Amino acid sequence: MRFALDEVIKEIERNRNVACEVVYGPSGMLTSQIVQGAPFDIFISADPDYLDKISKLKNTEVVSKRKYINGKLAIWSKNTASKDLSSLLLNKETQRIAIANPKIAPYGRASIEYLANIGILDSIRSKIVYGNSVSQVNQFVISGNVDMAITAFSSQLDKQKGFRGLWQEIPSERYTPITHSIMVLQKPKSNSNTLKLYNYLLSDSAAEILSNFGYSIID
Repeated sequence: MRFALDEVIKEIERNRNVACEVVYGPSGMLTSQIVQGAPFDIFISADPDYLDKISKLKNTEVVSKRKYINGKLAIWSKNTASKDLSSLLLNKETQRIAIANPKIAPYGRASIEYLANIGILDSIRSKIVYGNSVSQVNQFVISGNVDMAITAFSSQLDKQKGFRGLWQEIPSERYTPITHSIMVLQKPKSNSNTLKLYNYLLSDSAAEILSNFGYSIID
């Protein structure tokens, strides 16, 4: 959700006079940093296991934890000649397909679930190239190291030229919802920047930005 969150942060810094330092990375890596004492105030992740792990830490105070948004999957290819990307997955000319590693990435688990549900996982398993995160999967496509990818739907809405190509949203009923949760890790002081940021992330203004990137808000 990097691209969407970047836009949200721009808005709060511009309109609420709140300076934010955002660290992006795989949930497992960020969780390890929190376990080691990294002074993060807010943590957003699509992996409930890491959120539960943080909640059990004795040296970390979890003030608030709630479900935040649902993400979507899409198939992405630089090959714009095909109108049906799901069929292109099986095409003999498609040699390498990138997805996030299902062992560590929720979008990867959802991708595997989708491929299994449409009955082609075993047929294309040898083509699959795993990335450590959605960002790495996207870079595989941009660099030309793979022919296509199953990635976050929100990536197509980034304004960078590298994300051009053909995109096809995957029906949400084909995979378990990819739910991102938000957690406040340290008790914010009244009117502190942390509290302002958290409240803005839950605001209608932030919801509108996130919706524009294809995320559905969880009330």
